[in-house]
Amino acid sequence: MATGGSDGSLCLWDVEQRSEVANLGGGTTALAFHPSGDRLVAATLDRTLVVWDVDSQEMIAEWNGHDGSITCMAFSPDGTVLASGSDDRTVRLWNLHTGAEIAVKELDTQVKALCYSPDGRHLFTGNGNSTCYKMRGR
Repeated sequence: MATGGSDGSLCLWDVEQRSEVANLGGGTTALAFHPSGDRLVAATLDRTLVVWDVDSQEMIAEWNGHDGSITCMAFSPDGTVLASGSDDRTVRLWNLHTGAEIAVKELDTQVKALCYSPDGRHLFTGNGNSTCYKMRGR
């Protein structure tokens, strides 16, 4: 399990032992584990996405693109694409292996939640204006 606290810490936890395993530092506004569990992506307070290797607890990539706070993230079911949503009214799709930005989708509202359909064909947004949108997942 991972948590991001108001004290600026990003922590990994052993749920069974109920103990902190690592403190990765830096604050976060959103977290997402890769479906395999070996990667953790954290949205930082300065609007970047940081990819962590869970086992080594090392940062392996940092991606920039959002102009507002990143509020949510979701991995595609196959783990190849990360979607990030923001108060800047965009959803950005990222290739996990290359870090390349695949697509930017502009919306008319802030994005507060993201969820892929089980087959990965659709991405759903929960929006700041109480609406939901369905878009292509890739």
